[in-house]
Amino acid sequence: MSVGTVSGCVAAPTVEGAGSSVETPVPPSEQAGCPPSGLQVSVGERDAASGLQVVVLLLTNCGRAATVVKGHPDLTVQDDDDALLAVRVTQGRGGVPDPGTVAVPLPPGARAQAYLNWRGTAQAEGSVRTERVLVRPRVVGERAAAAQVLPLTVDLGPTRTVDVTAWQAAEAG
Repeated sequence: MSVGTVSGCVAAPTVEGAGSSVETPVPPSEQAGCPPSGLQVSVGERDAASGLQVVVLLLTNCGRAATVVKGHPDLTVQDDDDALLAVRVTQGRGGVPDPGTVAVPLPPGARAQAYLNWRGTAQAEGSVRTERVLVRPRVVGERAAAAQVLPLTVDLGPTRTVDVTAWQAAEAG
């Protein structure tokens, strides 16, 4: 996997407590087709080296109209009961370079990518392991698209911190 430069700087949420519920995400059954926003989030390549977990987040414009994304995707980590987990979300401060905020035009069929990364092991005391990561792309000039649940296991260590880079044009292939 090639880990390239990524850009953007929209403030990401930091979840300090657990037990709060968040908005209802797009159900997985509706994610098989194109969501009403015209933007489909999916999981790309995954790499784990020296304790750094890196996952490519892919954003595909499956709609009929061109759009532009900019900045970091909003990220939420929940437990199996949809309650927020006490997880800190940072932007561009992890183990993957973040190139800064740039507008990424997405004509129909085009893709953007961002990198989700964290350090940790599920075995350490105070660790978090979940399969409910919600991602919401930020669209220039519009409200953010609905959050989409990703089929992704995240095993955060005791720091309970996950980092996400900004969207950039997706690498070919």
